[in-house]
Amino acid sequence: MSPLGVLERSFLLCILRMGDDRALAALSTPERARVDAAVAAQRALARPERAVAMAGLLQSLGAPLPAGLDRIHPSWIAEILADEPAEVAALLLAEAPAALQGAIFASMAGPRASELRSAPRIAPSADVRGWLRRRTLGQLVPMTPLAGTPAELAVLLTLPSAELAETLAARARAVAGMDGATYSIAPLDAMSAGLAARALAPLFAKGPREVRSQLAQRLPVALGRGLLAQPFDVDLLT
Repeated sequence: MSPLGVLERSFLLCILRMGDDRALAALSTPERARVDAAVAAQRALARPERAVAMAGLLQSLGAPLPAGLDRIHPSWIAEILADEPAEVAALLLAEAPAALQGAIFASMAGPRASELRSAPRIAPSADVRGWLRRRTLGQLVPMTPLAGTPAELAVLLTLPSAELAETLAARARAVAGMDGATYSIAPLDAMSAGLAARALAPLFAKGPREVRSQLAQRLPVALGRGLLAQPFDVDLLT
């Protein structure tokens, strides 16, 4: 379910429970296609497998925080919370571990961190808190291990963010056919994100699609989005 956004997962759950596909009409064309494919995949499962998948779907929609949130670069969370009212952002941050809170505050621009620290505290109901989590942090891809992830990608996902960026920079230099002395990337930059994506394309082609998002979420948000914006067609390497 992780390739689907929180809205799409909510529609998927509704359709599977109600047995009525007409709700798909409320979605945009790309969303409708993704949910329709997920519905078909769920219905094709045997009953025991379908029950396990449904349990995972329910858990993903009701979990207090996305799985592996502390492994996501804090700039992704800071970006999501940037446009939220200070009271709401402060409420969501209060649920994160203290170390992660500090890293997220450090990723925030201007006076935003101070604004959140001094924001009035609100105490919405559990249902409202859950809805707020899903609407904001539900945009992130859970960082749980994915079946079928190539071993090399799995290793990259374990690297600290700075080391991962340096590793991708080295791959970018290799694709460019230049060594570190003539092509300096310290560590990764927007230009080299495209080169790194080309270097990783064969691995991405072998693994589940959502592993791309997991890898991107380990990087600062601007670089991660740059990586995701690249075409991952292996033919580009020829």
